[in-house]
Amino acid sequence: MKDVELNSVEIGRLGKPYGYSGAIHVYLDDDVELLDDLKFLFVSIEGLPVPFRVTEQGSHNGILTVVLDRIDSKEGIEVFKNAKISVEAHCVSIESSTSNELIGYTVIDHHKVIIGEIVDIIEQDPLLFLKVRLQDLSKEIIIPFHDDLLLDLSQNTRTLTIEIADGLLHL
Repeated sequence: MKDVELNSVEIGRLGKPYGYSGAIHVYLDDDVELLDDLKFLFVSIEGLPVPFRVTEQGSHNGILTVVLDRIDSKEGIEVFKNAKISVEAHCVSIESSTSNELIGYTVIDHHKVIIGEIVDIIEQDPLLFLKVRLQDLSKEIIIPFHDDLLLDLSQNTRTLTIEIADGLLHL
């Protein structure tokens, strides 16, 4: 069986069940903007992301609500209350107004190599750059950043995994 790499971003948590048909409230982190309707939601169960197809999506009093495939009762969804959730990275956008919160995060490239720590964010509308102190502390580099380059963002481990163009780190 082939290993599949999951490029996901933690976006918030599930709240309390809504109604009796398996719907549940979704509480998004402040810096998260969904780009499309959710097709899949990864629910953290015992620390592992378990995918669920979103069969219905709506809003109740301004709060996002979803119904997950194969869960059709309040009791069935209750076990997921307060669980952390994530989605595929291409489904979300990080708002630049909160980009300074990324300072201190560790940057990892798409080959899973630790590049270094973000020490500053440079915003030159519409561009965003990460100033990164390299892992060996020898120097700082500037890496262009855009949501399309985001592969994974973990607030728990304070890591940012991004696609970095070949040769960029060796300039």
